[in-house]
Amino acid sequence: MSHTINNTRYVSEETKEKVYKAIAELGYTPDASARSFRTGKKRTVGFIVPDISNKFFGTIIESVENYLSAHGYHLIIANTKEDADREETNIRLLAAGLVDGLLVASTMEDFERFNHLIPAGFPVVLVDRTFETKKYSSICVSNFQPIYRSVCRLAAKGAKRIGIVGGLPRLSSTKERISAYREAMADCGLPLDDDLILYGNSMENSVQSCLDKLLERKCDAIVVCQGLMASETVIYLHQKGIQLVKDLDLVSFVDYDSNLYDLYSNQMDCIVQPAEELGRSAGEQILDLRSGLIGRAHSNKEGLAAFLTHRNKGLQAIRTDIRRNQQRLTGVGFTGKKLIRSHLGIPGSQQCGAIQQPV
Repeated sequence: MSHTINNTRYVSEETKEKVYKAIAELGYTPDASARSFRTGKKRTVGFIVPDISNKFFGTIIESVENYLSAHGYHLIIANTKEDADREETNIRLLAAGLVDGLLVASTMEDFERFNHLIPAGFPVVLVDRTFETKKYSSICVSNFQPIYRSVCRLAAKGAKRIGIVGGLPRLSSTKERISAYREAMADCGLPLDDDLILYGNSMENSVQSCLDKLLERKCDAIVVCQGLMASETVIYLHQKGIQLVKDLDLVSFVDYDSNLYDLYSNQMDCIVQPAEELGRSAGEQILDLRSGLIGRAHSNKEGLAAFLTHRNKGLQAIRTDIRRNQQRLTGVGFTGKKLIRSHLGIPGSQQCGAIQQPV
């Protein structure tokens, strides 16, 4: 039976037919634990995510699972709810022999704590969030350029007090976005007021208090740096009777296929991340790492880029932009001041940030 199921040596067609008939009649299922004991492979990957209710991570999970399934692997999901202790518990459990490798969108700030949990030589790919110490393979999206450009566009339209709501301040993605905001404000000649930089917790119901404070501080434009918070922002502003464009300019991260975007795409600029490509690349990378096709020191992929799409662009056009944008932009980054600010209508300095955007 074993040689028939696993095709490990020649078995006559007559014998195969008898074996498969017996399997069907008896309802036999191969013992996966026995197979993994023999081969040393579970053909299973773990994915530790901070919030499965977040559409961004839900899209990544689906894309990862599609890629792994096509290559004969299964996916186990663990949800940390942005809690470092839950993350530690899940890493210990999954890395103790349940999976062949781990994908981790870490909520931890302390690299040494994370590093201590990973067995020597165990395949790990960091997804969307990284550490300053580059020991582990990673795949993430650059958000610097679209944040920078969005602030420049707001300044060009006359905004003077531009507020920003970031996610958890300890996350690498949040740090990158706030850095882009700070640099754009300085380059556009706007005063940098730390009271206009606020942080949510990347979970539900965390943005309202930030919005109240920014509105009290007379912001005429707001940038919201996370998709779930962006959706709640639109709803909350509507409930308060604040009209987008007329009363306030808004730039937000959104899920391009959401119903909310259909309703408000003509009233705000949006930043779209290539979540499907991120998931597919993460799945590819963990299997390559598991197979020894790449080494951890040479497997950091940070060339995927989010992009800014302007208001009045229809949903179908956004999807077209995403398809065009879903390519690895290796080596493309915010490398210098190459775009003349006059292109954005900003008087003064002759320099602005280099932006690459699909058209």
